[in-house]
Amino acid sequence: MKRNKKKNRFSLFGFTATVLTLILIGLVIFAFSKSAPAKYDYKNEPSYILSALNRGRYTEALRDVYDNRALGIDEKTNEAYAAPYAVCDYFEACSYYQAYKKTGDDANAARYEEKMKEAYERMGTLQVMAEEIRASLE
Repeated sequence: MKRNKKKNRFSLFGFTATVLTLILIGLVIFAFSKSAPAKYDYKNEPSYILSALNRGRYTEALRDVYDNRALGIDEKTNEAYAAPYAVCDYFEACSYYQAYKKTGDDANAARYEEKMKEAYERMGTLQVMAEEIRASLE
């Protein structure tokens, strides 16, 4: 009588197919992970904000300041941002001041006039832009 023994054979074809399948699965997973859109925390540099201010694009510069502040970049953490941020704060306060003045709301106009003065003090060497901002809003 012959015994039927299961022979443990090493199959080169089976081993190769298994390794290639694992490599293919790994490559597919890697490709999907790399094709996902990357998260960018884009910050606007002070020079970019100043460029917008110099071109008279005050609302664009103000939007950039809002974007930076949302990312946690404020004038307290980086001194280079202090003056451009102050100019944008001045523009925003001046805009509200002009609007409230035209509608006759003197209480709110006075509040924003105070914010204008505070921002003006922080503007430093960029205080010359204050006159341009007031002229552009009139």
